[in-house]
Amino acid sequence: MPTKIESTLKLTASPNDGWIPSSSSAKVAGLNIGGMIYVEKPPMVKRSSIPQRCMAYIDPSLEASDKKYSWRGRPLLESCGYSDLGPASRLNYLKWLKSGRKDKSYHPSYMLLYFSGLERRFFCYPPKEEAAEILSEVRRLQKLYPEDYLSCHHISEFLDFAMLSEVGFEAIKPDFKGNSPYLPTELIFAIGVRFVKGESLNAEWLQNWLGCHPKGDLRIPMLRCPDKFTALFRMRFDERFPQGLELTPSKKRLQVPYTASTLEFKGMAEFRCNGKVVPDFSDKSRIIEIGQEIADDVMKELKKFSLFLVKKPAAQDSLEAWLLLPEDLRPLYPNKKAAQLKSWAAEIVKAGGLVPVSELIERMQGLTTKKNLKSQLTIMADLLGSIGFGLTPDHRLASRCPTPEQPVMLFLLGEKGKRAGNWWSAYRKVLLEISLGAYVALGKDGVVDVERNLLQAHIDSATKLDEQIRRRLHADLVWYLAVKPDKTFTRKRIASFHNFDAIISRGLDVNLVRELMISIVRADGIIHPEQVGKLEKLYPILELDPSLIYTDLHAGGIIDDPALIQTSLPGRKGETIPSPGEAGGPGLDRSRIEAIRSDTERISSVLGQIFDTNDEQSSGAIAPSNESLVQGLDQQHNGLVLELVTRKHWPESKFAELCKSHGMMPSGALESINEWAFETCGEVLLDENNGFEVSLGVAELIRKNVLEENDVDSKTS
Repeated sequence: MPTKIESTLKLTASPNDGWIPSSSSAKVAGLNIGGMIYVEKPPMVKRSSIPQRCMAYIDPSLEASDKKYSWRGRPLLESCGYSDLGPASRLNYLKWLKSGRKDKSYHPSYMLLYFSGLERRFFCYPPKEEAAEILSEVRRLQKLYPEDYLSCHHISEFLDFAMLSEVGFEAIKPDFKGNSPYLPTELIFAIGVRFVKGESLNAEWLQNWLGCHPKGDLRIPMLRCPDKFTALFRMRFDERFPQGLELTPSKKRLQVPYTASTLEFKGMAEFRCNGKVVPDFSDKSRIIEIGQEIADDVMKELKKFSLFLVKKPAAQDSLEAWLLLPEDLRPLYPNKKAAQLKSWAAEIVKAGGLVPVSELIERMQGLTTKKNLKSQLTIMADLLGSIGFGLTPDHRLASRCPTPEQPVMLFLLGEKGKRAGNWWSAYRKVLLEISLGAYVALGKDGVVDVERNLLQAHIDSATKLDEQIRRRLHADLVWYLAVKPDKTFTRKRIASFHNFDAIISRGLDVNLVRELMISIVRADGIIHPEQVGKLEKLYPILELDPSLIYTDLHAGGIIDDPALIQTSLPGRKGETIPSPGEAGGPGLDRSRIEAIRSDTERISSVLGQIFDTNDEQSSGAIAPSNESLVQGLDQQHNGLVLELVTRKHWPESKFAELCKSHGMMPSGALESINEWAFETCGEVLLDENNGFEVSLGVAELIRKNVLEENDVDSKTS
């Protein structure tokens, strides 16, 4: 059913003769000035309750000459009509009309005098074709002096009123601009008609309402990227109001007053749509509040992109800019480089996920500019996350940070589920558990499938984790098993890197970790001395009695006999496979384990003297020399330490040269020195960071130790 708009228009203006249509041309003072003007002796009208001659009429009987020169740029008084002007000003006005009515070198007041005639003619009920012609001409005049407030004000008011009176409802489109301190009448009218028709408010109309409302606040992001703001505003509106915004009824009816620019007549219009009164929603604050809420959210989402445009305005179409867009907007603005990066990351994940750090930096060159590796990895993790890929290890998530020579792990993030309030704590606990489990599982030959399966099952059994976090933990596990921890994986490393004490205080189940580690050691049916040695290191850290290790291993019912491979057949040559032992009872000989342990310590001590790679000083370690100046160190390590504390940082190459000069291997020296420093001072001396950082606290304690021993020696002598 077509929309029928009825308007009741009451005006005090009355038709008069003297109108020259556009098809004709009048000649005044010898100048052909064209049509669409009044040329005749002006009628008397009431302006400010005082009868005066109508301003719009050109009286041909009045003199128009330049005997007394009047500068054409001189403004006319607002209350001056043609008859009130001097001869020179009249001539200027006629010349402006003759020149095509578009010469901007004339003052805008000449244009307003011409406009007053168009305005009067329009409200004196001209033919429909002429009304449309007048509207077109006024729109042209509106663009002539866009900086002149008075001109724009009068013309805008006229167009608002005239459009409602003459143009159909369907012709009004939501493309208004907020360049006025008032809501456009057309906009108020269109919203009211939509309500009468039972239509809800859509995103386009709400955005226009917000943009034109004097209380609307559309800040910088909207101005810098209006197309992206509009697209995201409509998305967020549709998410919140999928059926559109329903308006509550308004008792206020739409009444549009109008006063002529010359004050010579007034009017009032009321409207009905399909027989119903059109309401006025201009004072409904809830509409602007809803629009502002959505706009604030959109501007917040576009903030990073907007700030990027400030720094690099010419890089709006770059990959870096694209990655800063909200994820919902990216499909609307496809980026070729982003597609290439996503394809490459997918291939890496398909191949297992591990990729060298150097290759990742090269692939994302131009996106990361900071030299610090941690900063680079942080930026790359965020950029990859924006296209659906995770990167681990991420030092922000309590994971180890790789060195430049080590790989990182890429994985698909998947959908982010609803996370429990304490998911962060749960994630950190599971991460610590699998890192300890991986440390125990890793041997010289890597890890066996049964141990890997145990760790994967441990992740899957964890609660309070969504699918995305569970995927990250599985990726963490792959990385932990692929990149062996360095030999300084001691109490200091675990406590500081994983914030172990804080996790304990939040209820870490130490017995669960204990059970996991024991299960890993027993997983392949063989107890490896290397794994037992790691348990001996970790149990004290977990505040567990080391003597429980052998009880835990013994309680598992592991058989110390040869495993049954195949039952022997009669008549075959060869030795008979012994019968399997009984499972379920104590199967380990404690004396044998103690003997193995003793042999292991003795062999480790001998190897340590050869390769300087002691994993931990024990009763079999070399005793410190009496000539050592640093208590607890032998003569060889003493000299190395005293040189190390002379600098704050040692590059890897310099550290290797220093160790070589003291007859030691770098890895063994690092292990021994850090173990000694931790046992003596409570923290390691050397921390790996693009080389080795020297702990200032430990260095100071060493210097103090040396001074005290020298003082004692001098007193003794």
